[in-house]
Amino acid sequence: MIKLYINDRRIFICSADERILHTDLQLNIDKLFTISRIKEIVASFEDQQHLKTLTLQCEDPDQVWHTLKNIYKIMNAAGGIVQNSTGEILMIFRNERWDLPKGKVEIGEEMDAAALREVEEECGIHQLTLVKPAQITYHTYPYGEDRILKCTYWFHMICSDPEHIKPQLEEGITEANPWAKLRLPTPTQRIEYLSRCEVSDLLVAADADREVVGIAVRLAIFAGLRVSEIYGLRWRSVDLDRGVLTIRNGYGSNPTKNRRERVIPIADQLCDALLAWRQRCPSRDYVCPSSTGVATIIRPDIRRLYRKARLSVPRSPWHVLRHTFASHFLMAGGSLITLQRLLGHSTVAVTQIYSHLSDEHVASEVKKLRF
Repeated sequence: MIKLYINDRRIFICSADERILHTDLQLNIDKLFTISRIKEIVASFEDQQHLKTLTLQCEDPDQVWHTLKNIYKIMNAAGGIVQNSTGEILMIFRNERWDLPKGKVEIGEEMDAAALREVEEECGIHQLTLVKPAQITYHTYPYGEDRILKCTYWFHMICSDPEHIKPQLEEGITEANPWAKLRLPTPTQRIEYLSRCEVSDLLVAADADREVVGIAVRLAIFAGLRVSEIYGLRWRSVDLDRGVLTIRNGYGSNPTKNRRERVIPIADQLCDALLAWRQRCPSRDYVCPSSTGVATIIRPDIRRLYRKARLSVPRSPWHVLRHTFASHFLMAGGSLITLQRLLGHSTVAVTQIYSHLSDEHVASEVKKLRF
């Protein structure tokens, strides 16, 4: 049996001898087995919101599933079912709901490596042991004119250091503490970001490394782009005359994190750097290509830049640059609502992790008052 989720609704694909209890609609599709007909059936089910389950019975579920997948654009993700020594499962509170840690697989990345990386990044834990593969889950959602089929590969894992968990607040994760009773999240952590002097030192180190690295670092610091958005950015999305970047996708043609397009004004320092770089860039397509001029498909390791700049290496070197953009934007008087749009957060609740920065900055400015 195959299950396809559309939010909290499900499509079952099963053989004729399998029984699904409590299905709202059941169809035998052997005589209707064409891709156009299946498209019609799925579209009709999606439109009828009162129906929660659809069962498609057939002689060969695998063949029907293979045909159904051709309707969608495939996006692979990976995640972990993580347990501690007593068997409790790691849960995260992401965007107002409990979830398991997972995320997109980067191009060229193995599924098990992606699962470990996502758990490490989202929960801040590193002493993980991958035990075995679990199952694959399928979810679909609209993205522009496309339909995305998200295939999530799950892996069983063991955490040998359950006490040191640090949720990735910038991704809307405000709690990751399953080893205690579930409770409402109360985020109290302070995020890492660079001072102006540290930014200057890091840019010097980046420029001394490779020019394209300096451009990538500037896109994170001056535009707040995610690393996948930096290496998926194309010159056709850079309008230097109007002074805007249009963020359409991540690596390759993969969608952005929240699957929405956004427009970001180009800061003067970034504009000057991009203008000069466009003349020397080895690619007419990608802004930050590989050394051979093609798309970069693996996240570059920039820890060496922090070391060259004599800065402490943060847990998430790329995310700290995005934090730096957000933090200095607020401290310069920017609003949370505007910052939400610039960062591409799904809700302003995610952007709230930066709110203490503006409060602290205002307090420090008030202390300067003299009468």
